[in-house]
Amino acid sequence: MKLSKRLQAIYDLVDEKAIVGDIGCDHALLSCALVLNEKASKVYACDINEEPLQQARKSIQYYKLEDQIEIIQCDGLDMLPSDVDTIVIAGMGYETIKSILDKHPEKLKGCNKIIIQSNRDVEKIRKYVSDHHYHIQSEQCVFDLHYYQIIVFDCSNDSELNKKELLFGRRMIKDNVFLQMWFSNLKKYESILGKLSEKNEKYQIIYDIINQIKEEIEV
Repeated sequence: MKLSKRLQAIYDLVDEKAIVGDIGCDHALLSCALVLNEKASKVYACDINEEPLQQARKSIQYYKLEDQIEIIQCDGLDMLPSDVDTIVIAGMGYETIKSILDKHPEKLKGCNKIIIQSNRDVEKIRKYVSDHHYHIQSEQCVFDLHYYQIIVFDCSNDSELNKKELLFGRRMIKDNVFLQMWFSNLKKYESILGKLSEKNEKYQIIYDIINQIKEEIEV
């Protein structure tokens, strides 16, 4: 099974023999890959909507994985079993992810890894993790038609992130994809700044971000 670059990056972050809760599983391609390759010992494929779960069932049946992947229709972590040690929440926006994390903090504390891939507002995800003093284990960027950032954390205690770390990450892999993403973001911010008057309240904010990016990627 060939995964997209985004899903492959998430797959690679799962520990061997993990018990995974795949939240918002969509077609369950990640769930199936984890079990097919014996990366995970069991997966719970969860989604709130019946339509994606119908597709998930087809994938699971096609690969004959009914014994190792259990489908659960639920809202976020509502019905997630207690034996899960790895949670994956990917392909959603910040507000949805935040509501999922907020609802069941006790389930987060029982996990070795919470793997988050938000489609936008990644800085807000970091702020959420920082405000709860959770520990970021690793971060990385991946390009798959769009740039995505993946954050892995657990609930052990850690210090709050500073302003620079909220923007760029505390434990980010600063490879070519990271540099390319921020070079692309730099151009976007410069374009926005060029359209603003210096009297605009957003001008200084954008100006400061541009300087931070330049410093980070040494432009």
